[in-house]
Amino acid sequence: MENTVQHPNQFFENPRNQALLQQRAGDRLHLLKVRNARTYRNVQTTDGRYLRDNVLVRMARLTHATPADLAQLRDVGVTAVVDLRLPNEAAAAPDLRLPGWQYVPAPTASDKVTPGMPLPELFDYLKDHDDALDQMRNGYRGIVADPEQQASLRAAINAVLTTPGATAFHCSMGKDRTGVFAALMLSVAGVDRHFIDADYMYSNVSGAAHIQALRQKFADWGGDARMQNQIDYLASTSTAYLDAMFDWVRNNYGDAAGFVADGLGFGHDGVIALRHKLIAE
Repeated sequence: MENTVQHPNQFFENPRNQALLQQRAGDRLHLLKVRNARTYRNVQTTDGRYLRDNVLVRMARLTHATPADLAQLRDVGVTAVVDLRLPNEAAAAPDLRLPGWQYVPAPTASDKVTPGMPLPELFDYLKDHDDALDQMRNGYRGIVADPEQQASLRAAINAVLTTPGATAFHCSMGKDRTGVFAALMLSVAGVDRHFIDADYMYSNVSGAAHIQALRQKFADWGGDARMQNQIDYLASTSTAYLDAMFDWVRNNYGDAAGFVADGLGFGHDGVIALRHKLIAE
């Protein structure tokens, strides 16, 4: 099964994906102390319409955000922040907030073994396990399949629907849980899967220095090539992970809109309302 995982460099070698890479780079928010921040501008749906500019903002945690970072989020229209981290993560590194923002906890867990674990603990685990790929696939699937995490997705979508402005959403690194929620919202809006994949895979570009630093730490600790391969699975994004999530959604509800309507209980009218919020008239 490992040959189904596409290396980030292979993904962006495709000429079409090269163009999408440039588009995602252009939508980066240059925040000083918030990683992996970007919005969506001039994004077309498959029926020829466009997302509302800046209606969704994806990023990593706001723990170390500067006043200028928070002001920039306010200036692009953010009025709600959805925190996809688990309660212990949010308590250990709480978000900084602006007055008037709606703050919505929506805890999800994309995997049990993460590159955010204490290094000795992660090193000891990977010495004896080769299941990082399965951990990632199962974790992504669990976000949409697990009833407790479905409740969190419901809370996140309610925030998108009810806040008067834009919704910012994040996990710790803005990569996995953030990537799943972004993919679901874009899919419901009717954005092409090629764009969804490129948006998701861009986290490997914005997180390249972090991934390399983690690899170096493992090398310094004596991690061999097998362990380096495992850490790559955990620290990088791969369309194989999104495939696991979308396959579950398709097998159980047909598509992302069906999942939101029937799996999360928003119904047909809720999907229409969500599309109205996300898509420009």
